[in-house]
Amino acid sequence: MSTKFFTNNAENTLLKKFEGVFTYNPNIQYFDALVGYFRASGYFRIRPFLDKVPQIRILVGINVDKLLAEAQKSGLEFFKNHEKTKEQFIKKIQDDIEEANYDRETENGILQFIDDLIEKKIQVKAHPEKKIHAKVYILRPEPFNEHTPASVITGSSNLTDAGLGAGFMYNYEFNVQLTEYPDVKFATDEFEDLWKDAVDILPVDIQNIKKKTYHHLLNLGIFSWAEKAIDKGLFRYFGFSCHEPFSIFKDFIDSYDRWSITQIQYNYMNEDVQAGTKGLKYAAEKEIGVVIMEPLLGGTLANPHPEILSLLNQANPQRSPVDWALQWLWNKPEISTVLSGMNSFEQVQQNINSANHSGANSLRSEELDTISKVQSKYSSMNPIPCTKCGYCMPCPNGVQIPRIFKLYNESVMYDRQERGKETYQREFAEDQRADMCVECGQCEILCPQSIQIIQQLKDAHAYLMGEPR
Repeated sequence: MSTKFFTNNAENTLLKKFEGVFTYNPNIQYFDALVGYFRASGYFRIRPFLDKVPQIRILVGINVDKLLAEAQKSGLEFFKNHEKTKEQFIKKIQDDIEEANYDRETENGILQFIDDLIEKKIQVKAHPEKKIHAKVYILRPEPFNEHTPASVITGSSNLTDAGLGAGFMYNYEFNVQLTEYPDVKFATDEFEDLWKDAVDILPVDIQNIKKKTYHHLLNLGIFSWAEKAIDKGLFRYFGFSCHEPFSIFKDFIDSYDRWSITQIQYNYMNEDVQAGTKGLKYAAEKEIGVVIMEPLLGGTLANPHPEILSLLNQANPQRSPVDWALQWLWNKPEISTVLSGMNSFEQVQQNINSANHSGANSLRSEELDTISKVQSKYSSMNPIPCTKCGYCMPCPNGVQIPRIFKLYNESVMYDRQERGKETYQREFAEDQRADMCVECGQCEILCPQSIQIIQQLKDAHAYLMGEPR
């Protein structure tokens, strides 16, 4: 007997329902979830089905009963306190990540989750006033009307690993899938009413997850462990490598007064990237040795654009592009060591020779001016003045506008079209690429930089498919 109900038994799981809907309805453009509990593990499970879905919205209740009791006890109007709502949500996500078994699949899931937040593919909100106990999943195409297939799934399953029916210890749930237009329309309208009053939680607070995870390490006693190991002679120095922005880097520095070294990405084109110049100087002020990685930006500065090479060749003294990049770093007294990847014995000899002719504050003003000109020239070579603000997203047709512009800009600026072409074809699904633009113009209306996005997408696609500019 056929039925619309399912219970997670005998492979008839919520996860399988999601797989079926997304597989056989490729035009799904929106995935909305209204849940009491949201777990990172649940998102990891369904993420493979969401590659071609440009907009994911999750509205959470966040342990409503517990928080209500806490609010009543403290006399606070909890559900009107947005910051408290956000704090509790972040704690739950943080705990879920910390408790995860860090195999390769989990690590990739975390990285994908963070990337989706940064790219604004996913939005997560919490309602500050409503008691949300419902579990509703809405899967809609674009356009959505009585003639297009859509689904709403409702019942008892939260967006968790167990609620989805995944893994060995899954929950017994009672859910129903509805596909009639009036049902999906009703659920969509209710979701929209709740969503407009909900408060943003992510991606604004994604950095707080990283900060709090670090503080979790502190609570585990990582510093006392390291000091005991040093006392036993197991190693001599204790430090950390960091790819985070300056605000988090500074927190790491300030959390411990016995750091010996830190390692950061830094080169003359990355002064404001990650820890940057501010981080370099701050660590040096604390008398911490600074090790530099990516001094040549992954080899890009070793093989610069012809216009950049022309500028360097006109300078005095004559140096190779590699030597210019390394000398600029060694000129800074705050830097202790520069790590440069070398693929041959000849490159080892060249780097040793460069180091032998270096020194802190050894570059003349004319030489520093040369690097300044190179920096300015590189910046002027960006074909699109995109700031990656994300106002153009989500594109109703799924085009990944900011990601495409970023790849296009970097490929042109660093004269690496072939690498850009490979990345475009490897990391962008066909229906996410620039040629999927239908010229609706919605993005151009929203763009604060007044970029002619439609034309720039055509130019970017042509270049990233291998056509000359």
